[in-house]
Amino acid sequence: MPASDFPRNTTMCGFIGIYGPDGTDVATEIYEGLLAVQHRGQDAAGITTFADKYNVKKGNGLVVEVFNEENMARLRGHLGVGHVRSPTAGGSRDEGGRVTYADALWGDDGSRVN
Repeated sequence: MPASDFPRNTTMCGFIGIYGPDGTDVATEIYEGLLAVQHRGQDAAGITTFADKYNVKKGNGLVVEVFNEENMARLRGHLGVGHVRSPTAGGSRDEGGRVTYADALWGDDGSRVN
């Protein structure tokens, strides 16, 4: 389908997922990936990583406004997903980057971003 056939209000969010070797932390690479897709969503951002537990940071605003050294240091794990949200994807909300838990990826527990 040509781009001209898509509805004008098509949602434009950005998503990135990384699965790295055991013992690595992928949060920095996810952050850099979110900066690269920031043009697809400037309303909110979120990252979830997994090591022995889920680590989540999400918030309203641009990627550089949501994440800082302190909260990035807590995002440990070799599995991770990140999301930037467009305000056209349902309006602006206080829920931030919409990173949530779901039985979706990585077995019984996982991360889903929408």
